[in-house]
Amino acid sequence: MNYSLVERARNLFEFLKQTQRLKVSTPNSTDTYQRDGAVLWLGALPSHQVISSGHKAEELKPDDPILTIDRVPRMAPPQIDPELERWLDSELDDPEHPPGLRRSVLDSTELRSSDTSGVPTGEQPVHEVHLADRPEIHSRYETWLASWRIWAEEELRVRPVRAAYNELFDAYITSTGSPEEFELVLGVGCLTWTPDDHSAVKRHLLTCPARIEFDDDSGRLSVLRGEARESMKVELDMLDPGLIRTHETVNEVRAAAREIDAHPLERGEVSILIRRLVHSLDPDGEYHDDDAPGRTGNTANASFAPAVILRKRSQRGMVEIFDSIIAQLNEAEDVPAGIVPLVDADYVPPTEPSTEPGAKVLVDNETFLPMPVNEKQLQIIERVDHRSQVLVQGPPGTGKTHTAAALI
Repeated sequence: MNYSLVERARNLFEFLKQTQRLKVSTPNSTDTYQRDGAVLWLGALPSHQVISSGHKAEELKPDDPILTIDRVPRMAPPQIDPELERWLDSELDDPEHPPGLRRSVLDSTELRSSDTSGVPTGEQPVHEVHLADRPEIHSRYETWLASWRIWAEEELRVRPVRAAYNELFDAYITSTGSPEEFELVLGVGCLTWTPDDHSAVKRHLLTCPARIEFDDDSGRLSVLRGEARESMKVELDMLDPGLIRTHETVNEVRAAAREIDAHPLERGEVSILIRRLVHSLDPDGEYHDDDAPGRTGNTANASFAPAVILRKRSQRGMVEIFDSIIAQLNEAEDVPAGIVPLVDADYVPPTEPSTEPGAKVLVDNETFLPMPVNEKQLQIIERVDHRSQVLVQGPPGTGKTHTAAALI
């Protein structure tokens, strides 16, 4: 193994990764995701028969749902007869405030008096009726109020369920309507930490892509793993690079996360990865098998604390690509030939002639390309056909992107 070249290549891509990170604004807290999208902490969901969350399951298969919530229809308060209703002093549909009885109401009766023509005038003089004079109203009210209290108790019990359903439904609409702007992930292992000279951190260490399915017949919402069952991913972009001192351990955990086949809420396997990460970040770091995030302090703390997160897609694509290259270099014995010239100025890459058509095709001495090019662009394409590497320099607007498109 050529350790010198491998180390230089790894350092190069580490430098490129950190340079790219400086260009990207990274959220340090799930509060940002809550503001711009949604965060449903599974441990904070209400206990109800229509909610089934995988973090409470004793046994999970890899494809089991992460979360399901059934629709809870609204219930109207118990009916009341019009005569009794006019004695009530407030609306019927506020379960937190039972309506009371007025002390009196205004009543009217048609006056059957006659004018000089002998025809009834139909006048309706108004007079006040006191509750004390109508004892049957109070009795009917108490009977109705007993039914209302049963309705109010159930309505208050399902109100948080309905709120969670509505929030998940909104996330479904956003994630399916704007997939290029938003992504849905499941986060586990919430890190809470305020290192010295660093912003407070409250982010998940592990995530995996997720999706929401909506059954328009029953109204059920189901959160599932991504279509391709993508692997879990370690996220440390919320930390300054200097805080990550055990790169070897972190890379081992990254590799283990990619290989894990268990359900992302399977505590037995997933918690091991979280524990290894928090211990590698802080010698005093601790892991707690709790469903709620811990308090932020000077010591790194990680809790299982699973959450379904709708967040804006970041511009971390290049960072992740560089991370992938670094991970491959860590396992490689030699640097790929295409990268060697970047770390060894004296290296001349070999060229092997080929009879296969390259970027251009000649038919009866006529050049065919997928799109029209000028003379300079044609020269570049010809050099690409005969040389292992070609560097093209030029100011904006000179056709570099057009040339690359012709090559591809």
